Amino acid sequence: MRHWKFPQSNPVVRPGALHPAFDQMHAGAAHVIRVNDHYRMAYWGRASNGKYYILQAETPVNEPNAWQPVGDPTLGPQLDSGYNWRGPVMPFVLPVSETFWLLYFVGWGQDRADGQVPNRTGVAISENGGLSWRYIQENPILPMDRAYDVEATGSVWVLREGSKFRMYYTAIGKYFECPKHVKTGHGNRIPEIGIAYAESSDGIHWEKPIEHLLVAPRNSR
Repeated sequence: MRHWKFPQSNPVVRPGALHPAFDQMHAGAAHVIRVNDHYRMAYWGRASNGKYYILQAETPVNEPNAWQPVGDPTLGPQLDSGYNWRGPVMPFVLPVSETFWLLYFVGWGQDRADGQVPNRTGVAISENGGLSWRYIQENPILPMDRAYDVEATGSVWVLREGSKFRMYYTAIGKYFECPKHVKTGHGNRIPEIGIAYAESSDGIHWEKPIEHLLVAPRNSR
């Protein structure tokens, strides 16, 4: 489509409307796919206690903004983990077969004393067409082993082409001092954020065949 407009019904998912115990404070960062005659949405919810959840909703294709909740929280915090202590955000859902699906997410760890972003990339699997999910033991799935992602990895877009999975992911390689009189959400240090690339044969175990960012910051230092 070449022309877009906002519907008067916005926001179509209001905080506290679909999963009130888990999205009271925040409902957003949605990923929507079509499942037969319905759209399925996975989205990021924030509860009143500050924890994060991945939640789901559905709406008929012929009524695209009549969202209704699907099930209990899809994924929640892992308090015994370092990387997903606060909970998962930024979902991306990828059906692999009719029943086997993958859900990629950003695990939000405990706040760091230095103010840097505590984000790692993980995945959950479903064996019943996205109705229920479980974390895998291999999480987080992207090691921070390159100069461009040594500080954090984040949100993803994953394509399946034949037998190969291609991932494009957010990567943070370093931080630099914030220029004077500039205000950011990162305080007095700014992350150098780029887009990196990885490949996989199963969507879970990944290799990084390129030694540099696909898309690097213009102010790379």
